[in-house]
Amino acid sequence: MKRVVFVCLEPIKLLDLAGPLQVFSDASDHLPHQDRYEPVVVSTNAGATLTDTVLSPEMRAVTDLPHGTVDTTIFVGNPKSGSALGERKTVVQAIERSRRVASVCTAAFALARVGALNGKRAVTHWKYHDQFSDCFPDVTVEKDPIFVRDGNIWTSGGATSAIDMSLAMIAEDHGRKIALNVARELIVYMIRPGSQRQFSAPLESQAVESNGDFSDLPGWIRENIAQDMTIETLSKRCRMSPRTFARKFRVAFACSPAKYVENCRFEVARELLEGTDLPLKSIAVKSGFLDGEKLRRSFQRKLGINPAEYRKRFSIAEV
Repeated sequence: MKRVVFVCLEPIKLLDLAGPLQVFSDASDHLPHQDRYEPVVVSTNAGATLTDTVLSPEMRAVTDLPHGTVDTTIFVGNPKSGSALGERKTVVQAIERSRRVASVCTAAFALARVGALNGKRAVTHWKYHDQFSDCFPDVTVEKDPIFVRDGNIWTSGGATSAIDMSLAMIAEDHGRKIALNVARELIVYMIRPGSQRQFSAPLESQAVESNGDFSDLPGWIRENIAQDMTIETLSKRCRMSPRTFARKFRVAFACSPAKYVENCRFEVARELLEGTDLPLKSIAVKSGFLDGEKLRRSFQRKLGINPAEYRKRFSIAEV
């Protein structure tokens, strides 16, 4: 059995622990006994562990962790994790005895404080990106991905992205089919690749839905993504001149209308690649790219791979 140790550096966000813990626990139901995971949860100190909810689960101290090989250690914490000397010692010792190391959300601060991320790519919650970058200049901090793997160290951007990271680990250990079975059991829509952005175009749209000028535009674009989306079409929809529309749109969405539409088309195309077996030409038409070459250039620019390779890696329909 593979021991997976969750080290809680309190206070913690309960979902940061519960999400990945559930993934590894459920994975064992799909594996022969010798390949199963043995989840172990420990905290800096024995007793009730402080969380961001009314629950304070009882945990044993990390010093009581049984001797033996640890396959994966996953740190759960907060932006101040690893500030105290005792915690840094705990982090270093846990890393030294693990084949694979990971952090959930802001627990990346703990890894960075002991130098484990120096010279590596990493990610933390988007809200702490700038703070993390300022504190740890020797770390290449990514802002967009939901999780990043660099060698044997994995970092994730937030609570639910730790579920995606854990599923990716299971896929690495036991194959994509097992990971998909776990995802379906948890009613996770799909296994998202680490390169997916913490803020997708739909999420960014929701952030500005209250803006009266564009309250219904994001939804309309999504529903009509295959149609012509020139600035004239969009400005007419919002009852503005093209010039006024372009200026106000950039203020609201922090990008040009053309870039926003491309991002929406890219996400629609990605969903179709992951969830259907439609030909690439049909996907290009349905997502508004119109031809395969424009679709290919968008994927190459955003992810560094072409649509066919993306489907090969991440399609759910193929299983």
